[in-house]
Amino acid sequence: MRNSRTLLVLIAVLGLSTFGCQPSAPKDAANAPTEAPASAGETKPNEATSEAPKPDLAALPADLKHAGYDYYGLGNPKQVELEIVSGTNVHTGTQTTTLEKIENGKASFHVDRTGGIAMLGSGDYSLEKDGVYAVGSSLGTVSRSIELPADLAPGKTWTVDFKLEASGSDLKYKATMKAVAIEKVKTKSGTYDAIRIESSGPGTHNGKPIKMAMKGWYAKGEGAVKMEMSITDEKGQTNSTTIERVK
Repeated sequence: MRNSRTLLVLIAVLGLSTFGCQPSAPKDAANAPTEAPASAGETKPNEATSEAPKPDLAALPADLKHAGYDYYGLGNPKQVELEIVSGTNVHTGTQTTTLEKIENGKASFHVDRTGGIAMLGSGDYSLEKDGVYAVGSSLGTVSRSIELPADLAPGKTWTVDFKLEASGSDLKYKATMKAVAIEKVKTKSGTYDAIRIESSGPGTHNGKPIKMAMKGWYAKGEGAVKMEMSITDEKGQTNSTTIERVK
């Protein structure tokens, strides 16, 4: 657990989905055949002439605009800057959230990360009547798991049962989440009125037991503005990481 990059990847799936990323290339992209360039004026087969426009946030059904949507920051289209501090390691990058489609009473969102936080992978999320769900990650294959419920009144609890399978690695954890209180939290980007959410629970990384804990502050309309996380390995060694908005 002393490898900072490994720790950050683990932290990425400890409820950090709200902090987004840049999609990675398909695993077989390097082995794909090279296509001959088209001649001048020639259109390649299956070449799209234009990209379908993204839906507008104003088109979201009213029953999807619940507290989970507001506090997860899915309605915030602004690019934000985040800083990850793990020991003496500091990584800074940007994150952008995009509404991809609205279909069958649900909405799909994609979160892109760039720069120093791109190592956390990309995320795909489903906004539904009962909450926000993580449904995909560029880090590997993930189980569908709830991120925030529609009801976020202080005292609300819910359970996350998460699995990630990546090339040569797997992570599992089961955590109890609780919306504790609405309070002010100070970050490098300013002070926010935010709801504090805490979680803790056991897990395994490549079959070895770990314990995970998190405190996160979510500001209405902004998303997660600060998180403090720790992972304790089977030897009792604990590594801590903080992520916060800096711009």
